[in-house]
Amino acid sequence: MDTKPHQPSKPAAARRHQEWTRIAACALSLAVAMSAHAQTRRSGGRATPERPFERIVVVDRSMAELEVWRSLAASTGTDRFQPVVLHAGEDERWTASLERLLELVPDGEVVWVSDRGTPVGLQVDGVVHPDELAVEDRAEGPVVVSAEAGLDGLAALVAMRLDGRLSDENPGGAGPAVVLGGGPILRGAADLHLPTRADALSFVNRLAGSRVVMVVREGGLLPEHLLWAFQRDALILEVDPPPYGIYDPWSELAAVAAVRRQIRDGLADLLDGAAPEVLVIAGDWHEIPFRYPHGVGAAGQPPTGYPGPCPGCDNGVYELAADLLYADLDLDPWGVPDVPVGRLMSPVRDLLAIQSVVGIWSEHGAFPPAGDGVFLGLLGTAAPYRQAVVEAWRDAFPERLWSAIGPERPTRGYRLDREGFFDIADRSDIVVLNSHGHPDFVSPDGLSINQSLWGELLVERGATGLPAFWFLHACSTGKPDRPDLIAEQTLLVGLQSRLALGSLMAVEVLGSASGDPYWWSDAVEAGQPVGELVRRFAAAAAVAYGEGEVLPEGLPSASGSAESRAFNRLAVLSWIGDPLTPIDHGR
Repeated sequence: MDTKPHQPSKPAAARRHQEWTRIAACALSLAVAMSAHAQTRRSGGRATPERPFERIVVVDRSMAELEVWRSLAASTGTDRFQPVVLHAGEDERWTASLERLLELVPDGEVVWVSDRGTPVGLQVDGVVHPDELAVEDRAEGPVVVSAEAGLDGLAALVAMRLDGRLSDENPGGAGPAVVLGGGPILRGAADLHLPTRADALSFVNRLAGSRVVMVVREGGLLPEHLLWAFQRDALILEVDPPPYGIYDPWSELAAVAAVRRQIRDGLADLLDGAAPEVLVIAGDWHEIPFRYPHGVGAAGQPPTGYPGPCPGCDNGVYELAADLLYADLDLDPWGVPDVPVGRLMSPVRDLLAIQSVVGIWSEHGAFPPAGDGVFLGLLGTAAPYRQAVVEAWRDAFPERLWSAIGPERPTRGYRLDREGFFDIADRSDIVVLNSHGHPDFVSPDGLSINQSLWGELLVERGATGLPAFWFLHACSTGKPDRPDLIAEQTLLVGLQSRLALGSLMAVEVLGSASGDPYWWSDAVEAGQPVGELVRRFAAAAAVAYGEGEVLPEGLPSASGSAESRAFNRLAVLSWIGDPLTPIDHGR
């Protein structure tokens, strides 16, 4: 599958206008008003200004939700890219991450939008009340009203995509209006009435201009998701998983199967049978299943789909990456993903907000280029894997390979030179790390007393690095939370606090070669969206193990049983971050 690097979507004013007037053609006044509005706007879609970061808007997400939605609608536009990020300022650690983000972008004015005054601990150039946001370019746009609880987010996206104004008041007869939900009084005042959630979601998706699909739990659309969907011009697909629990593999298996069906059925309706460009799962493991349990199956056959024993797994089953199963749209028996897929999630909302924009900002030239490019931190990697991964990355980035650090073979008691590590990693935009792992740390020998890097250390070093892609080949680094785990101590939070463009993580043990860095030789290519690299990486092992290919000598299960080969091809690694951000962008 060849996937060209994704560029930020550029919705055209003319297309928006045509769609709007087609749907509301029966309302003459609305059609006339929108026609006049379209003539006053710049043509050619969303332009990238010469200095897109002259004015950076930080929206206080601790305001009342409607004020947050209104601020997003007033701060964005279809004919320009406007850097906007959400923040609450409730914890100085994450405020420090935002300040680091703002330090890295070109000089510009930082505006805090809030009805609560100046933020605590955040240096800004100005404070603006939501009512004071400039809306001159929206004077001809429709007034959009959400008349029912739960529709505010969709109403905000309608306003953003039509360059309209979000309001909580009955628009009366003054100008064109769109009403979501509501009874007869409001319906009579609307030029376009979208009475149900399904109607509103369908209308929002008609206004999208790409085949990017964001999957979100019904009722779980956050302002962070909405901003990403607007700037990526994405379709929205809602799912409703049945109840499931982390320690109940049967319920988890059923929930993954249900979400998989809902995604396939929803895509068929959204795209008329065409494949999406990419899937983005918006929500953490509590909202949309993040992993699925699997048995090994009969000899020579794909796994049965039922939970099976897993020595060493803390819940007794193999735990594999559900996101890549969602991307297996043709139900391939070997689970080969058909499209790139990634997930926007974080246990810290302020870091989720940064994760949702950092890739897009990078594509618009927000950050200075890294000094040295690729850094390979191989802590305990034996031949032939070390040489294979070094050669793969060197071939893809022939002038940018900087360094490899760590022992030639797994060495018990090896101690990482952390200052040396960060001295290189802080100047890199790609970090590849192979080691033993845990949700909280990585270690060359798997022992907690010999931790090389850990989540809290990454948070402490959050202000030292540049936005980078982190590829972690280490067990359980992305494992869903457990009772003994404090989310803010995780590697995920540590990397996100360092403004990581994203991170490849494992939901369970990397006992299979599907998680081994050897497969990067079949995947990595400069300029590709990171989600496509991850798709190729997962597909390479599925092809080798699933189709009986002769495996390179020395790989796990190269001469193993049919059952072990069947398990090895399954993907345990998933991408956390925006999968549309291209590797090597702008170089």
